[in-house]
Amino acid sequence: MSKLPDIQFSLPEWDYKRDFSFYDEVTESLVKMSREIGFKSNAFKESYQNLVSKVEEGRVSDIPSNIITPVDVRALTTLFLDDVFYENHRVTSELINALHQPRPVLSQLVVQQLLQLFFKRFDQVGDCDALIYCLNTELKRNASKLTKSSLAKLVKNREKLISHDGPAWVAKTAIKKQYDLDVLINKIGLSSYSNSRFYSLCQNHYYLEQLRIIEPGEKHFILQEIIKPTVYESPYNQRDMLGHEILRILIDRSPKEGVDEQWQAVILTIAGDPRVPKSSQNYSRWWIALNAKQIQKVKGWLSRFDLLLFLKVLESYGEMSEDESINRMFPARKKFMEGLFDLGLVEESRLFVNHRTEHYLKENYKKSELPVYANINDHSNRSMIYLKVSGKHMIEGTHNFKFWLYDDLPNNNKLQNYDQIEFVPEEITTELKKVFIRQYRDTRKPPVSISHVIGWQHKVIEAFKKLGVYIDPEKVLSTEDYINYKRRYGMN
Repeated sequence: MSKLPDIQFSLPEWDYKRDFSFYDEVTESLVKMSREIGFKSNAFKESYQNLVSKVEEGRVSDIPSNIITPVDVRALTTLFLDDVFYENHRVTSELINALHQPRPVLSQLVVQQLLQLFFKRFDQVGDCDALIYCLNTELKRNASKLTKSSLAKLVKNREKLISHDGPAWVAKTAIKKQYDLDVLINKIGLSSYSNSRFYSLCQNHYYLEQLRIIEPGEKHFILQEIIKPTVYESPYNQRDMLGHEILRILIDRSPKEGVDEQWQAVILTIAGDPRVPKSSQNYSRWWIALNAKQIQKVKGWLSRFDLLLFLKVLESYGEMSEDESINRMFPARKKFMEGLFDLGLVEESRLFVNHRTEHYLKENYKKSELPVYANINDHSNRSMIYLKVSGKHMIEGTHNFKFWLYDDLPNNNKLQNYDQIEFVPEEITTELKKVFIRQYRDTRKPPVSISHVIGWQHKVIEAFKKLGVYIDPEKVLSTEDYINYKRRYGMN
């Protein structure tokens, strides 16, 4: 193998001025160019500051006449995104039209800023119609040029997205194609706008559309999502939070009788019990936005829920105490009160629980899922329930508590005063009777109290009849008790 010849060469010493001055000149040139173009240029800064001054001085109407160059256009679209502008003004058709004064076609950078504005503010932007028309026109005009850009996915669905119904379309598409919402958001090019009003509304519509199609009472993952405060407290429109619309959907779609327990728990978690004073924070925040029919429907459900809790307490006490008389009486009392509900006679209710019972309730239910109730300080650990039955008023209790029936209640009575949450038994028994007699004297039939001994159901049915309320014995008695009832009392 032949040997390559040696190569002879020499390098001169580096001379900074001679060898690097060129790079200094290029760097200085680039810095100078950066001052003259883009968002850092002096022209842009001057134009932007001029527009900000007009906003702060309340002279927004003067802005259109100041949009003369493309730099002014960039300054205006940048201003649209600034909180200083949003806090003092909204976008108008005059401002949108001014963007086309220097040139009939907007630059891609300006279009991107307008898209950011649309998704960031959406229905809160001001003249959304003008913005939608502008964007659709520009995107359609440049559709072929944008197919390889970051906007390609978005441009493909521009007519569906850039519209007032955009969030609803996204939600319905995700549900129809069984996509996770964020998966679809990424597929259609909206992932960079996740922190926006538009995205929040997509989520809202996604939740609401699910609620509108699932069967009443159906167990669904969405029910766990909508009880998060970040969800139900989010804005829905200019007047309501998302929680208001959730409440309307759940209430309207549920049957009048027998709402599903999980759906009821969602309603109570969001809005609480509507039977609280109208001056309370929960009522003024949530229930005042709903109509009377919806509120009454929920009150009816909660009356039955009150009864359910009362019966559970009554049954639990009988089991723990091993009191044979209470266990023997439980089925009859349960059947009688449930029968009143089944007959559609119960209009209102209120639950009174002792401290031991309250502990039982909190062990078996989340606090947010319980209806409002009053505490009763009773040494015998009794609990009571008040029911308004066809305009009449009954009180039932656990243990050896008597059945009470009133033709009417005194004015300003404590039973229906939800501001009072602490009671002693006398306030809803003997004291209430004294106040009734003192107020009504001979103008109302006197209160009736009935002990739970053999034949008590007949006495209660007759007491109601004397007050003008007919109760079908067959609906409030077990089959065996009904046969005995007919044999003993006939069918008067």
